[in-house]
Amino acid sequence: MIRLALLVFLFGYNLILATGQELSDTTLLESVEVVASPLRTSPIGTRSEEWNISKSQNNSTNIAELLKGESSAFIKTYGSGSLATSSIRGGSAGHTAILWNGFSIQSPMLGLHDLGLFPSGFYDKVSLQYGGGSATWGNGAIGAVLSLSNKASFIDQLVLSTQSTLGSFGNFHQQVQFNIGNSKIQSGTRLFYQEGQNDFSYRINEDLPEKKQTNSALLNKGILQELYYQPNDKNTFAAYFWKQHANRQIPPLTTQTKNIAYQKDDFTRLALHWKRRTNKLLLQSRAGFFDDYIDYVDNQILLRSLTHFQSIIGEVEAQWSLDNHQFNLGVNNTFTKAFADAYASPPTENRIAAFGSYRFDWLSWKTQLSIRQEWIGSKASPLVPSLGIEKKLTNFLILQAKVSRNFRLPTFNDRYWQPGGNINLQAESGWSQEMGFTLKHKKEKFKASYSTTAFNRSINNWILWSKQEGQSFWSANNIAKVWSRGIEQRINMSTKWKRWEFNFSSGYDFILSSNQISITTPRIEAGEQLNYVPIHQAFINGTLGWKKWYASYQHSFTGQVETSNEPLDAYHVASFRIQKQWTSKHFQPSFFVAINNLWNANYRVIDRRPMPDRNFQIGINFLIHK
Repeated sequence: MIRLALLVFLFGYNLILATGQELSDTTLLESVEVVASPLRTSPIGTRSEEWNISKSQNNSTNIAELLKGESSAFIKTYGSGSLATSSIRGGSAGHTAILWNGFSIQSPMLGLHDLGLFPSGFYDKVSLQYGGGSATWGNGAIGAVLSLSNKASFIDQLVLSTQSTLGSFGNFHQQVQFNIGNSKIQSGTRLFYQEGQNDFSYRINEDLPEKKQTNSALLNKGILQELYYQPNDKNTFAAYFWKQHANRQIPPLTTQTKNIAYQKDDFTRLALHWKRRTNKLLLQSRAGFFDDYIDYVDNQILLRSLTHFQSIIGEVEAQWSLDNHQFNLGVNNTFTKAFADAYASPPTENRIAAFGSYRFDWLSWKTQLSIRQEWIGSKASPLVPSLGIEKKLTNFLILQAKVSRNFRLPTFNDRYWQPGGNINLQAESGWSQEMGFTLKHKKEKFKASYSTTAFNRSINNWILWSKQEGQSFWSANNIAKVWSRGIEQRINMSTKWKRWEFNFSSGYDFILSSNQISITTPRIEAGEQLNYVPIHQAFINGTLGWKKWYASYQHSFTGQVETSNEPLDAYHVASFRIQKQWTSKHFQPSFFVAINNLWNANYRVIDRRPMPDRNFQIGINFLIHK
């Protein structure tokens, strides 16, 4: 009842605010990006997907839910707001590089990041580049590059938007965004608050009584402050402050009767950007400071693990154009210090990277060569080149291909955790190839496209924690060689007719990702599919709009996956959402109702972790602008 009262209060507050101001109809112009250069964000030969969050009808509260519903990325999670990691193109969670406004924000201790901590409303655009990207973005960009970016619109504006959502199992989500500025200065403030009990009921087997999930509450809140300054048409300055706190209980496995563990995540991120653009030259510099804590506590076994790292990143780059030639050169320096009770002493690492790209456009051909070299102290990591080509065969048929070398450095935990850390570990590295084509058709208000991409990748020195002969503990070792290959297909269609709109997208991925070397502990047979890498994945998304009404349906299929125990069965999951928007001179409210797990599937994404059954969401959104 408290949350319902809060929702009603927010409705009334926004209604008073909207009618109490003198507003006029305003066309919100497309934002001007102030982040990375096109040669890095739009490389030739790479398949990518992009979401404009401000225009999306998706009701995802975080990036994990967005990718799970609108891409074929396999998201390993056990509920709303819970820990979530990805597997893309048969890689591990550490094989997806995660960028925020051009900064890599993966944990140097774990080599990955929890996607459940990224509120979708904190970003204007989300893009996913499939395949190897180490030549442009460095460490960890083996399976994909996930980019989160913010933008500024240098127009006279006063904009307030809110989203309030109530859901089953005690879930509540509130998001507020306020933008104010003119042609010189812009300020953006984003706030979010999320809480939930996630105490849903489930059955381990159909012949067993129902159980209720316990110790599964969560609290997540944060603020992102953006400041932009554009003194003239050539120069843009940007500053970002991102502060977030999460406290999430860890529910028991289905084989446990009780669990009281919880985890707190706290981080602070500061970033400064400068960009200077002329007709043929683009200069950029960026600096960032990241301070991250993870506090894991399990009083049942008297365990507390507090880990902490700090990173300072500086980068400069230049891009210039000469007729059909484009050049990009840059240098990056990253200094990191980490703290953990399991480290003998706090380790530090200083990495320097030099990177460059050259692109040549000739008639219907586009070619891009990129290369990167990194040094950890005085030790050089593998030299990583990539070559991408694109050929426009006809007005509707485009051919793409790319070959690249990629790498992932061992994490701090891999090297320094005691017991088990191994300072002699080598970087994971290997080559990947991909080729595909895209068919496009456009006629008046109808657009359609079909694409197919085949990829092949081999990674040597894959790092696994295992028990070696004569050891009583697990340790990190370069003992695996993984071969990943597959085919990805996508279909997209959209059309408008009078007051009707229709958008449709679908995809199917066939992925084989197998270890080529037999391992005793954990037991992995040569040629066996990796754990938590489905061979088959597919999705269908459709949206139908009429006047200001919108209805959307999402359906995904995930094939059987192997685990360290028994395989998990394949499953279908669907969701349905209906939304009504109103547009007036003063404000634009909307109301939606969503049903998740529409067909009430009983499934597991992670072994021994139950997932919620059919559940509901209702929400009210407001956009108020002057």
